[in-house]
Amino acid sequence: MNTPLNHHSPKQILVLEDDLIMQAIVEQCLQESGLIVHCARNLQQLDQLITISPDLIISDIHLPDGNGLQHCLMKRKELNLSCPIIAITATDTKDIIGKVFKWGADDYLQKPFVLEELIARTRLHLKISDQQKATLAILEDQPNGILMLDERGHILYFNRLIQDWLSHTHLLHQHWSQVLPLTTEDEINIQTLLDSNDTQNCIETKHKLQHRTQYWQWTAHRSPINAQHRLIYISNQTELNELKQQIHLPLNMVGNSPQTMALISQIKQLANIDWNVLIQGETGTGKELVAQSLHDLSQRRDEPFIALNCAGLTESLLGDQLFGHD
Repeated sequence: MNTPLNHHSPKQILVLEDDLIMQAIVEQCLQESGLIVHCARNLQQLDQLITISPDLIISDIHLPDGNGLQHCLMKRKELNLSCPIIAITATDTKDIIGKVFKWGADDYLQKPFVLEELIARTRLHLKISDQQKATLAILEDQPNGILMLDERGHILYFNRLIQDWLSHTHLLHQHWSQVLPLTTEDEINIQTLLDSNDTQNCIETKHKLQHRTQYWQWTAHRSPINAQHRLIYISNQTELNELKQQIHLPLNMVGNSPQTMALISQIKQLANIDWNVLIQGETGTGKELVAQSLHDLSQRRDEPFIALNCAGLTESLLGDQLFGHD
């Protein structure tokens, strides 16, 4: 008799096996370990049972109606499940073993296998899964957007902030570059960040999401769950950037009175329009400062700003200053 697994509630295991004798043996073995077992003989039955969101799947590879493992992996991705999948098969070629892990299975057992080995593997993966869920619960409460990637760059986890920012949930098991709104240059920079072991490095990206320009800051760390996995922390710097723009625009202009705020609003609007602007005001009221601010916010900001005091020039000197001396 196997010792039952010590968990608050029995784990649910989904077994896909077309051999009824093997299916019965595996089912009894797992049940004696305190697990709830659901069995399917074909892909159609699996599609009906997988909606229970099992804690672990044990799948034969070669079935009369298709590849059982690949179908389980497809359904896991389709339903956004995070359960581990153990592949079982009588085929012992190196080719199939390599494909099992390339396809995305978490473990592999060759038939015939020792039942104690099946139980040990099942215990291990359920324990790892529980540890991952505990860690992910902590990550869920973080103030940053978080992605967990496997060694191939596929998304294993994303928190609620990422879901809110991107407005969709079909992210699991997809490559990070395929689901995020990135330019080619951004992708190269982020991949360099992932390949680096320096956690102090960060990059910034700019995105148009939900009719608003957003600014993200990226950092990468090794996952506490698996050293081969990476955690991406994404800090949304949008409000900070907008605040900085409000603070620094226009340049060197200080004040928070209604009149000053109205002037700042006018400057920001006019700076985006290619018009001639007449600035009127008494001496010392800051006409040149307004002109400088308009220039600094315009498309000509990288060109020189030339302030010319026309009142201090005679008619002949004014022509020389503006058009050169003949």
